[in-house]
Amino acid sequence: GARGRPPVLARCAGKVTTKQIMIDSKDVVVIGGGFAGLSASVALAVPQADGVVTDAAPGVDGIERFSIDLRQSASVQAALAEARSAVGPIEILINCAEEPIQRPFLDTHETEWRALVQVTLMGVFRVTQVVLPEMIGRGFGRVVNVASDTGRVGGAGRAVSSGCAGGVIAFTKTIARELA
Repeated sequence: GARGRPPVLARCAGKVTTKQIMIDSKDVVVIGGGFAGLSASVALAVPQADGVVTDAAPGVDGIERFSIDLRQSASVQAALAEARSAVGPIEILINCAEEPIQRPFLDTHETEWRALVQVTLMGVFRVTQVVLPEMIGRGFGRVVNVASDTGRVGGAGRAVSSGCAGGVIAFTKTIARELA
């Protein structure tokens, strides 16, 4: 792109490995999404990075911990400032927060929809908007947005989480085009 080496955005479905993400020993990685399930797997798969930061990594060597509420812009900004101060500029961002609702759509309520959208979709928007300008300024960065394949094909009992995953997929493609 015209801005030098722009950030790269990628979508991973299923199991994420260091082969897919290509973590270098000098990279500073931020993983948004808690320290359970996929987020834990990603955090533990990148031990060779210079700094790995996640939002709830209790007692794992080499992983810094910060507190973040993906539903609040101020919390996202403060947590990422704390992460930068702890390990340096953020070079890789892995968005993988997911709190799926696994019930038929008609058995869900708007309160659950709002909570899910705030974390799994709006959280990706918030974190990415804070991190991208510094990546663009340095001419380097990587953003990996992890979304369930149900965002592409749907899934029984996962109407709301499928909708959020589809939003993450479309967002990723759109930002990639904007930065190309």
